[in-house]
Amino acid sequence: MTIGGQLATGACAGAAPGSIVGLYQINATIPAGSASGAVRGGVAAQNGVTVVVR
Repeated sequence: MTIGGQLATGACAGAAPGSIVGLYQINATIPAGSASGAVRGGVAAQNGVTVVVR
């Protein structure tokens, strides 16, 4: 997976517990040096995902 064009380390991914069907949760480590704010990223199954980095 990438975040801001940098390779991110994924800890786990799967269906979000206790939520609606079709909602997935991805836990990842944001790469050092990533810009803050809305950052584009993606995984093999879904490009163009936006995450917020603080």
